[in-house]
Amino acid sequence: RPIPARDPETLVVAWQTAVNGTRLQAVFSYPDYRDWRAIAHAVERTALVSWSTAVVTGAGEAERLQGASVTPGFFELLGVPVDGRTFVEQDGAAGAERVAIVSDGFRRRHLASLAQPVGALVTLNGVPRRVVGILRADPLDGVFGPASDAWIPIQQRPQLEARGNRNFTAIARLAPGAS
Repeated sequence: RPIPARDPETLVVAWQTAVNGTRLQAVFSYPDYRDWRAIAHAVERTALVSWSTAVVTGAGEAERLQGASVTPGFFELLGVPVDGRTFVEQDGAAGAERVAIVSDGFRRRHLASLAQPVGALVTLNGVPRRVVGILRADPLDGVFGPASDAWIPIQQRPQLEARGNRNFTAIARLAPGAS
């Protein structure tokens, strides 16, 4: 079934091939991704995503949910509407304000009592984050990874520069005319 993203037929997942010939999907490190992005001429946009569970606390019952860390530009690559705003480059900078984008289901479960949920604070894994946007549903719809309810930006930190930290999936949108 098509995912609820703009022109899903032009979305691709990047794979790497290990020395032994094994194809691996979620094996990109941030430096690998940066290098690939610099030479990938067949794509017009790229993004990284890494899935993990998160615990939301603070308002009502604690809930374990599926979350994802993404690079700024992830939602623009997918072409999905966000109420509020998407992540900007500054959100990925070291020391930036901690922000999140949440699904409408998350909003209904945890922020329903608020007249304006954009701007609200939520606590994910013990870290307060400001909600900057709300999505109708997971734009990848669980196709490339688990369906998510909360997204946070991948923030620059020293550990991110380790080539051995290979827990990201790279997605891209093909450039016009590329196959």
